[in-house]
Amino acid sequence: MKALIRAAAPFGQTIDGTRYIIDVHASYARDWTYLTAVPESRVAERSAVLIRISLIGLIVCLVVGFLSAYYQTVLRYHPVRRLITSLGGSADVRPVDEWRFIEESVSAQRTMHDRELRSYTLAQLAHGSIGLTDDIAARLEEVGVPTDAVTYGLIATVVEGVGAESQSGADDELRSAAHATVERVFVDTLSRIRTIVPFDLDSMPAFIVSFPRAADGEPGPETTILDDGTLRGEFLDAARAALATLRDEHGMIVTVVAGSRTASLSDLPRLYREVRAAYEYRLVQGTGDVIVYKALESPKRSFYYPIDLEQSFMNSVRCGDAATAIASLDDIYAANFERNEISVEMAKCLVFDLVSTMIKTLASITDDRHGGFWDEVRPVKRLLACDTAESIRTVMRDIIGSVCDYVNSNKKSHNDALRERVATYLDENHRDPALCTAGIASGLSMNPAYLTRFFKEQTGYGISEYLSRYRVERAKALLGESDLSVRRVAEETGFSNANGLIRAFKRFEGTTPQQYRDLYADSRTAVGTP
Repeated sequence: MKALIRAAAPFGQTIDGTRYIIDVHASYARDWTYLTAVPESRVAERSAVLIRISLIGLIVCLVVGFLSAYYQTVLRYHPVRRLITSLGGSADVRPVDEWRFIEESVSAQRTMHDRELRSYTLAQLAHGSIGLTDDIAARLEEVGVPTDAVTYGLIATVVEGVGAESQSGADDELRSAAHATVERVFVDTLSRIRTIVPFDLDSMPAFIVSFPRAADGEPGPETTILDDGTLRGEFLDAARAALATLRDEHGMIVTVVAGSRTASLSDLPRLYREVRAAYEYRLVQGTGDVIVYKALESPKRSFYYPIDLEQSFMNSVRCGDAATAIASLDDIYAANFERNEISVEMAKCLVFDLVSTMIKTLASITDDRHGGFWDEVRPVKRLLACDTAESIRTVMRDIIGSVCDYVNSNKKSHNDALRERVATYLDENHRDPALCTAGIASGLSMNPAYLTRFFKEQTGYGISEYLSRYRVERAKALLGESDLSVRRVAEETGFSNANGLIRAFKRFEGTTPQQYRDLYADSRTAVGTP
């Protein structure tokens, strides 16, 4: 019976019309069995309470869990926002499509990384720091450099100026923007006829130009040098079209320097040396055009700048004759730079000579009293800042104009001061019998020919005649006011002997020194002067 009751428990039983839930419990102390009977309605009430409590607890747990998850993932955990910010997005404004923004940003970063890797690898190849191994070739292929072209070329661009500002004075932001513009224009223009790969070479926008194999197995036409020295070629014309676009639409002055061709990127160091040589030739050819190394293979090894032309130029500036000085300068440039045949080395020597001539000329007509004018013109700083022969010519023209205007405006005061210097020098040194034009010019640090011409213009006498007249006047004073002998008077006034004084006296006074002394004494006696 107990076994049957235990097997069926718990079970429901209706007693006196009330439904009960009956359960069986065994005693551990005695071999007794207990029966418990609880009304079914009571069990249902307790169960409903437990269900409500469970539902409330579940809802509370869900709410607390959601709030906790929101706090941890949204308010405290910012991986996506930090990723967007690190990729250049705003920390305050979230993009609508975060995944697309991240995808585009990562792609842009990859492109930038490829460019930096390409620039670094190609620059190392050009400098000869690394060789073209299979690994390097594979790396170049990955970053967009074709390795199966028939031939390769190397060109670089030099941003000379943006608008009215020179590149040397531009800030980093402006320089970067200018380089980006140059790269974009050249890629848009040149990629229509050739495959070009941009990279940075010595802080210049540069391009590897690949000449793919044509249908006949040969690359495109080479650059042609005509009899008049001009350059022709499809690629050259496209490069000049790019320069025109930069000049007209962006106000930029850009020079293209190009090497020859090579069949392999392993020969890139040679192309780099050619590009550097073309870069140096900007001194001769100027800026704003295309300079091809091929045109520099047979330069002249001398230059035209004779001494007489230099002297004529200096004298013209000293006299304030700007037209003649500029004409001399133009003759020098026409003889040396008109056909761009002079070598870079000879051009540098000529430029150094021209700068030296200009500085020597200025030094000869200015001194400490003219320091303000020298600081205003700043010839040394301006000339040394020039990087092409044509820019030196422009600055020298401006300096010549300023100096000649200054000379002409100050010529009267300059003449008075110089005349006073000469007179003072003669007064202090007329007792020297060996005094002559050359000695006076040396003592005054002047050119003898210029001194002679200047003195003649100012006094109407040559220096020798003026010196003789001056000595005679000094002798007349000594003869009339002292008892010195004629020989002694001659020594005091710079005559080599008494005969020299007598001859000069007869020439300018028509009498001898003794006769003059007697006449002077008689005149003093006649007027009662003791």
